[in-house]
Amino acid sequence: MAAKGFSLIELMFTVVVAAVLAAIAAPYFRDILLNNQITSYTNNMVRAAYAARIEAIKRTEQIRISPIDSGDAADEWGPGLVVYLDVNANSAFDSGTDEEIRTIPAVQGNQTINGPDGVTGFDFLPGGGVIASSLPVTFQICDGRTGETGRAVTITQRGEVRTSSVSCG
Repeated sequence: MAAKGFSLIELMFTVVVAAVLAAIAAPYFRDILLNNQITSYTNNMVRAAYAARIEAIKRTEQIRISPIDSGDAADEWGPGLVVYLDVNANSAFDSGTDEEIRTIPAVQGNQTINGPDGVTGFDFLPGGGVIASSLPVTFQICDGRTGETGRAVTITQRGEVRTSSVSCG
């Protein structure tokens, strides 16, 4: 009568093959996760821009998008952004007086969001266009990797929102 099951050698060989495959696949899973984080935040920014544009048209009022905290020049939009109706017209979000429409939380991990220099916010007009000190408004969303791993979100003067791949530092 023949023995049933696996021999110790067969089992060890299977474990070694599984370990080699896992070692090969692990870096790719990391890249997939990092790419998904960048894509997710890019989509959040696009949704925020569309929400601001739609609200401006619907309310026939200017709707502003500003960073939550613009302290770091290399990552001024990284702490998150807020879409709001600037009731007191001071170009800064005041939670007591301004009407918050949407908030995008801070980026995760070592991601950064760099906007155009000197742009600390911009407004969507009732006609759907944009007013900013620099147009088009382009944000680069990157992480610690180098090469073409980032995304750019560009908002044109007409209020159009586009995304593209960018090469990060």
